[in-house]
Amino acid sequence: MVANTNSDDRTSDRTVPAAIVATVMVLIGLIPAGIVVTVYSFFLRIFIGSVSWISYIDEIALIWFPELLRGMISGFVAMLITGYFFKNFNEQAVRLSALMFWLAIIIAILAVSVSVRGVTVDTLGTVSVIVGLALGLFSDEIV
Repeated sequence: MVANTNSDDRTSDRTVPAAIVATVMVLIGLIPAGIVVTVYSFFLRIFIGSVSWISYIDEIALIWFPELLRGMISGFVAMLITGYFFKNFNEQAVRLSALMFWLAIIIAILAVSVSVRGVTVDTLGTVSVIVGLALGLFSDEIV
């Protein structure tokens, strides 16, 4: 029997470790994301102040968008670091596995939160983290 030297075998050998690293690096990506969101929220509160234009716009600008931004940056940083450490891995599988792992955890937390407090504006923030994480993990495929 002849050994298979197909490049897909080397790719599949690197996919599982890369998926684990990408999943963990989402947590590391929350550090720069937190800094950006803090600066964004600080300056936005200065501009909006205590005057409320339209309550929905304030909620979108102060709750939904910062969490979307947090997810986007953490997903982007996770794939950036994973791409630095690993070459020739199945990027689609790595992105999907990291996204599904965090999606399962956030949905479980969201289910407990909704069962205790009901649906609130913060629920939108939690959902926007998932959307942002998907956008961040798949950002180089979108562009």
